[in-house]
Amino acid sequence: MPQLLRLFFIQHKQVSIPGVGNFHLVRKPAAHDIASRKLLAPEYSIHFDPHNDSPSRDLFAYISRKKNISEWEAIGMVNEFSVELKEILRTGKRFQWDGIGMMETIPGGQVILKPADLHYDFLPDVHSNRVIRKEVAHTILVGETERSSGESKQWLGEDVVVAKAGWWIAAAIIAAIALIMIFYQFFRNDYSFVSGKQTPVAVATESTQHQDKTAQ
Repeated sequence: MPQLLRLFFIQHKQVSIPGVGNFHLVRKPAAHDIASRKLLAPEYSIHFDPHNDSPSRDLFAYISRKKNISEWEAIGMVNEFSVELKEILRTGKRFQWDGIGMMETIPGGQVILKPADLHYDFLPDVHSNRVIRKEVAHTILVGETERSSGESKQWLGEDVVVAKAGWWIAAAIIAAIALIMIFYQFFRNDYSFVSGKQTPVAVATESTQHQDKTAQ
């Protein structure tokens, strides 16, 4: 019976034993390890849930077909195995279930499972190099934030535009300040744009009076 239940577990990825619990297969998807440049194979592990112990009807139908018996007889076989397994665990013995793991009862009466190591040689890790093509969207890490390649280009482009715009604005402000200071100096010293210097009116008046006296 344990071997038949294991085959059902492999095909349906779960099996429940009445009064014991549920065994279900958990799959971790393949992943790309950038550091080692490897594509890691999917990983499988078996989880045990002592609270879900209701077998599905598919289990009884499966045993019925394999043993060529009625479903009522299949239910009786599953219940018989359940009683035997609970008695083994109740007396403090361990139960080694090939392909599933080792079951035992710990202090406090709780049944635990030490799952079998599920490693398949037909699913090895493979070496891989990540290829980044131009004009193809891909995810990259910017600081602690994941961005698509398109978003990163737009973000970097905006920064460049701001930097270029900033230098000529500063240059224009400096040039405006310089022009204001130049005009201020011109008007303060009474410079003429024609001769470069404007003669004071008072000096011109005194010179005219001196010529009139000489003529008299």
